[in-house]
Amino acid sequence: MSNVALISSDGLLSQDFLSQTGDFAQGMYLSGPSVLKIDASFYEKYEARYGEKPIAVYAAQAYDAAMMLFDAIELTAKTTGRDIYIPRQNLRAVLFATQDFQGLSGTLTCSPLGDCAAPNVVIYQVRGLEFAPIYP
Repeated sequence: MSNVALISSDGLLSQDFLSQTGDFAQGMYLSGPSVLKIDASFYEKYEARYGEKPIAVYAAQAYDAAMMLFDAIELTAKTTGRDIYIPRQNLRAVLFATQDFQGLSGTLTCSPLGDCAAPNVVIYQVRGLEFAPIYP
């Protein structure tokens, strides 16, 4: 398979992939999130708690999604004695109505369809032991 472009997505954007594939991945294209400027304390706290740095490229976005969900649960949950009930449609409505949420990945405002962040996809190419951004 000469002259074939190898293409993948964010699932392979990890140093483990580069170290395990070596020269075989050279020139490969991958799509994934742009690099975010995140307060170093997030990574320090994460590593202190879990004993390693986040391995997923969407760690900050996942954290933001969880925090938004927790906020929405606090606003919609109903308790009856020892039971907690979360009306699904109410939870969805509160999440979709999120405005100006200050997250690690930026300020998030959800659309009526539930999209809460601006797309920030970058095309990378494997060069050496790095993912070099080539677009945009």
